Amino acid sequence: MKYIIGIAILLLAACGDTATQAPEKKQAAPANPVVVELSKEQMAAGQIATAKVETVLINGTVSLNGIIDVPPQHMVSITCPLGGYVRQIDLLPGQEVSKGQALVTLEDPAYIQLQQDYLVAKSKQQFLQQENERQRELAATEAASQKAYQQVQSELAVEQAMMQALEQKLALIGIHAQQLTAGNISRTIVIRSPIHGFISKVPINRGRYVTGTEVLAELIDPGDLHAALTVFEKDLNVVKAGQQVTVRPLNNPAQSYTAKVLLVSRNVDESKSGMVHCHFDKIPPALAPGFAVTASIATGRQQLPAVPESAILLSKGKSYVFVSEAPGRFRLTEVQPGERENGLVGITSNNIAWEGKEVVTKGAFSLLGMLLKSEEEE
Repeated sequence: MKYIIGIAILLLAACGDTATQAPEKKQAAPANPVVVELSKEQMAAGQIATAKVETVLINGTVSLNGIIDVPPQHMVSITCPLGGYVRQIDLLPGQEVSKGQALVTLEDPAYIQLQQDYLVAKSKQQFLQQENERQRELAATEAASQKAYQQVQSELAVEQAMMQALEQKLALIGIHAQQLTAGNISRTIVIRSPIHGFISKVPINRGRYVTGTEVLAELIDPGDLHAALTVFEKDLNVVKAGQQVTVRPLNNPAQSYTAKVLLVSRNVDESKSGMVHCHFDKIPPALAPGFAVTASIATGRQQLPAVPESAILLSKGKSYVFVSEAPGRFRLTEVQPGERENGLVGITSNNIAWEGKEVVTKGAFSLLGMLLKSEEEE
């Protein structure tokens, strides 16, 4: 029996006359499949049996990799337009916060000045309103000129615009102008959470001065957590919106979550792949954005090459079959098994033209054992 074995599973020893060989060097052998050749007698002794690969209507699956993600509209960067000194902060990444909860307390003299400007403008507006009413009455009785009346109206309009602008600036830093009085002017402001979510990043610390463009904290709304999966060009035509998806975290593959395909991008990048966005049937609390996941998508019934379950071999987390290339010659080939149905396993990988091929259905483990034994001998 002769073995032609590639580095995909075994390490080859150098062959030929050792007397004429150059000094042995460790180097990577070509990544070729494993091929086994048996004589008729060895085939009979090993009770090797084969069967043709069938093309049947079977539930297909596509296996994908990806990450947990959230859309941009569900990620919030907290800022303060006026900036200030950080006086109080008690946040940690991963911490859950409620809508309206205090996140950061800032302090700055500019806050005092802004409140003062508003109260002065408010007082001046009240005076001009009274003066406008008085001038209107005087102009009606011709006791005052229309010009004086119009001048007061103009000053009142300017002051009202100023007051409205200051009111909006106060709103930007969380101060309600209607509740502001000379007795409750504050040198600090409180930045509150606009959503219910989780803290993903806190890039500041107490005592630091932050500008109006700096991010104080980043929040994530988990309400739209989804799986962003990479789909290769060859599978784009079978993945469609609404298909059932099973998602498994890479750090805990025993745990699975169900989801549905929401949309499939039709643009293919330089790696010949696109994106599949899947929404979970129920938001998994154990997952967070950035987690790596694997997923399988049920693509519905389709014509697929299928082999008997006895032909599938598992080794180091991968699936293989022995494909017959000639009488007594078998090639160990990695495959991607799909759904099982009526004793058959659909093959979703297209790394080989399956039409007319035969696979080992009996004695496959014996062949694999021979390869492992040969590896030990080598």
